[in-house]
Amino acid sequence: MVPVAPEGTPPAASDLCAVTDTTVSSGWAARVTLTGATSAGQPASGRIALAPELVPSTISVVELSVVEQDPELGSVTLGTPRRQGDVFVFDLTFGPPGRAASRFPRLVLSARLSIDCGGASREFVATTALYRCSDPVKTYEQAWISSGDACGECAVICEMAASPIVPPQQEASEPLSQAIRAQVTRVGQYGSAVLVQAQHDGGANRFEYQWDVSGG
Repeated sequence: MVPVAPEGTPPAASDLCAVTDTTVSSGWAARVTLTGATSAGQPASGRIALAPELVPSTISVVELSVVEQDPELGSVTLGTPRRQGDVFVFDLTFGPPGRAASRFPRLVLSARLSIDCGGASREFVATTALYRCSDPVKTYEQAWISSGDACGECAVICEMAASPIVPPQQEASEPLSQAIRAQVTRVGQYGSAVLVQAQHDGGANRFEYQWDVSGG
């Protein structure tokens, strides 16, 4: 039995060089990312990151092309990739937008790279799908998310209500919803006359009231 590497394992240079009759396609060999513009007429910066095992052997980017794009992205102009350390960088510009077609616009880029195989060169193709959606790291701003990463998702975690929350008045046979607390204090007495002080907690301007002596 031939062992199969786990999903997501980049190929080694020897694996790519062993294939001589066709061009190898490996999405894990290199990955394209975009930063910058997410709208038409604005420039963006592209980056082709190689798998660490392929950095010493990769010679150049032979071709960078658009494989697929949503109509709303309009025309896409790709600059010539140039090496910068262990990665290749390029410029990208979006033209006038077309009709709106999807919630998350999709752009698929394919990079054809040349690798050194002991004096001879071989080519391999790495394809990356990019989506314009919310960046989960940068406070959910619009960004280009490459395949393998996740778009940010917004969810309702709570709802705010007006404060204070006052329940509606309910009809009842007794006026309990309008009851207030009252306090009557005896201050003094002279003969049959009694001086009292009455207070309530309804506020000075909210109620009109009148005191009646019912007995005693």
